[in-house]
Amino acid sequence: MFKNCRNLFFFAIVYFLESNLISREPDVLSQFVENHLLIVESKMKDSPTLWLDVREGYLRNKTVYLSEVVMDSLDEELTGYHAAIRHLPKIDSLRQESLTPFEVEFDFVIEKKPNFSKNYFSSSIK
Repeated sequence: MFKNCRNLFFFAIVYFLESNLISREPDVLSQFVENHLLIVESKMKDSPTLWLDVREGYLRNKTVYLSEVVMDSLDEELTGYHAAIRHLPKIDSLRQESLTPFEVEFDFVIEKKPNFSKNYFSSSIK
């Protein structure tokens, strides 16, 4: 009976030590970055102008694409710190730029129509 208890105790100690050696602390910054990117992506997809061929739609689509690329690279090798330093400012600037109103000033030259008819056969110039 003591052999079974010793084996059980031995396996419990080995399991406890192994789990402490293998386990890591959760990366809080990468979780924050991923949650931030999910919120940005959902807000950018929430507009009907996303797929229109206008400035706002182009910027929204570019923001969604870049946030998906960063989230995929967070799963592979990118750390939360490097993503926050390198990519979050670019994504936030694209988001702000897509939300700002854009007004275009067109300079149309309106030609006046003459109110008289031209006489091409006249020798006098008026």
